[in-house]
Amino acid sequence: MSDPWTVRPATEGDLATVTEIRIRSWRAGYAGLLPAAALDGMDAEADLRRRREFFRSGPPGIVTLVATDPAGAIAAFCITGPYREDEQDLADASLSGSVGEVYALYTDPPRWGGGAGRALLAAAVGLLAERGLDPVRLWVLARNERARRFYESAGFAADGAAASFEIAGEQSPEVRYTLVVPPL
Repeated sequence: MSDPWTVRPATEGDLATVTEIRIRSWRAGYAGLLPAAALDGMDAEADLRRRREFFRSGPPGIVTLVATDPAGAIAAFCITGPYREDEQDLADASLSGSVGEVYALYTDPPRWGGGAGRALLAAAVGLLAERGLDPVRLWVLARNERARRFYESAGFAADGAAASFEIAGEQSPEVRYTLVVPPL
């Protein structure tokens, strides 16, 4: 059976769906991991405004990919580009020259386990490798066992780096994962 997912660069017209997927995915995947007030307070209109502005004038080299089903419906999205040396907003980030990063990868919860995330991750890693960005890194919530298993099954491994970010007044610990891309 062939892979039912088509991965392509997102268009500005895709951003409303991307925002909806992000919010649904955060609320389902981070329930119990992030403060409920933060999840309940997610603002789709504000997120979409930020996403459109970033899409139009964000730094070069950052790509949003979407995975679509055979009918063309978006099931998941991924944002990738050069590695951020710090945890500032992407628009202000200091980018290193030779390491890639998966900044975000979210699948619509009803489609979890269907392969869209795996197709996006493979495409993102391939795109970064084509651009000479190797290894590939990503950050994941330390308590997000589902995501950690997903990345580990794709060959990523925790590399010992840890950080945390504040959301709704609470610290949320993260761990960094790294994948060394095999030569093309």
